[in-house]
Amino acid sequence: LLGLHLKAGEFAALAFGLGSGAITLAVFGALAVFGAPFSGQTVLATVFALFAFFLPLAATRALRSGRPFFAGLIEKPIFPSGLDRALALILLLLIAYTALIALYWPPWTWDALAIWVVKAKAIFLSQSLSGHLEGAYPSYPLHVPLQLAILRLNSPEPPTQILFPVYAAGLLLVVKNGLFRLGQTRSGLFFTLLLAATPIFITYSSTAYADMPYTFYYVSSALCLLAFFKSGQITFAVLSALLAGITAWTRPEGVLSLIVNYAALLAYLAWTRSKASLIAALLYPVGFSFFWAPWAYYTQLHGYGSYVAAAGAAALRQLISLQVSLDRLFSVLKYFAGQWSAFEVWGSVWLVFGLSLIKLRAVRRHLFLLLLIFLNIAALLFTYYATPETPPLQWWLETGFARMALHFAP
Repeated sequence: LLGLHLKAGEFAALAFGLGSGAITLAVFGALAVFGAPFSGQTVLATVFALFAFFLPLAATRALRSGRPFFAGLIEKPIFPSGLDRALALILLLLIAYTALIALYWPPWTWDALAIWVVKAKAIFLSQSLSGHLEGAYPSYPLHVPLQLAILRLNSPEPPTQILFPVYAAGLLLVVKNGLFRLGQTRSGLFFTLLLAATPIFITYSSTAYADMPYTFYYVSSALCLLAFFKSGQITFAVLSALLAGITAWTRPEGVLSLIVNYAALLAYLAWTRSKASLIAALLYPVGFSFFWAPWAYYTQLHGYGSYVAAAGAAALRQLISLQVSLDRLFSVLKYFAGQWSAFEVWGSVWLVFGLSLIKLRAVRRHLFLLLLIFLNIAALLFTYYATPETPPLQWWLETGFARMALHFAP
């Protein structure tokens, strides 16, 4: 519909990501608005309705453009050297490795079970949306639980975690093509492989947490926004907004993805003062709201409330009134500083990032990429500064910091 030129792998990855977001949101709507039971028939009906609505629109767009429907997908991946082919093979082996772990190892941690897997099973067994109340934190979005529940329609006990290597593979495809688009054609494959071999990436590629899907959506959104900055093509900004919306439909902290991306977009508007950047700035919240607003309205209607939003709002009010808890801030900064040498978690991610800043020419070329990175770091530090007082801050940092920061690896 957007008429974007994407490589075949990137198209497949983003089509899966957008498709899963659209399907789960449509199923959620069928259950919440129309009271339909959660069943195979409901899922099939929603998928059919989505195709019936979007396919004629996409076909009409293709006919009007005068080019083949899949014109952007005709280029095949080219690996000109033996080294490129070897890197691609190792990459495939790493993806296969995470898939085998996911198939072998069942969900076992508290978060995986209580927040994601139990909700999916309860929705499946109760055949209703009320099943999600069986798990913890009812305000958490249902994108991942609904996907896991749909998997259960084929088998009451499916290999649940196989969903997460699929997102990891999609993320690697998006990152590789994003690097190519940013001009890193020679080293793009190497750095994609480096990402795939990062310990934290392997861990959450095969774990039933929402962190890998969240990383897929946010990084895809950020790369599409950078593609807009590079090309000025407004449809990339629209795609970025939709992906940011699904980020918020995946994990409650996803609202930060809108704030971060929108701050970068407003900076770009101030920098260029172009018509395209103004239109993109007006459209971005609209695209985001498609996926964020329905769940936000539903939780408000049912009085679930989000402890994340409440804690964040309280901390923001304190900062605005200059009531800064220095002990708390220094604790977060100290923990963050320790991550630069946590090679068993991050591999060389932070070290390579620090060294890359030495290359001033690259810094000047990718100012908005750096802006996104530093805004994300600020958002992450604020997230932990704003955590509730109970449990203690150190507990929050030790149990969640690495996975909450997973999107920094790409």
